[in-house]
Amino acid sequence: MRFSGKNYNCLVKKRTCSQGGHYHGTDQEYRRAGLDPADLEEILSVGRDLWKTEVAGIRDFYQQFGEKLPKELAQELENLEARLNA
Repeated sequence: MRFSGKNYNCLVKKRTCSQGGHYHGTDQEYRRAGLDPADLEEILSVGRDLWKTEVAGIRDFYQQFGEKLPKELAQELENLEARLNA
């Protein structure tokens, strides 16, 4: 599957949601743009196992900072891990 600049701009860059993320169109919008919704679902999916491995690596990296690590960074990592395990 190949994205053309026009299709990409129309579907991804054209609109953003109020939380600052990207707008993802409906199946009908994707088909109209010549894209297969099933392919897009796979492309936009999150590899949970990969991210769980990343969380472990980030946690190891953070250990070198000890008490100097901002609490907000530690909390964000905890939140990410909770979302991945949900």
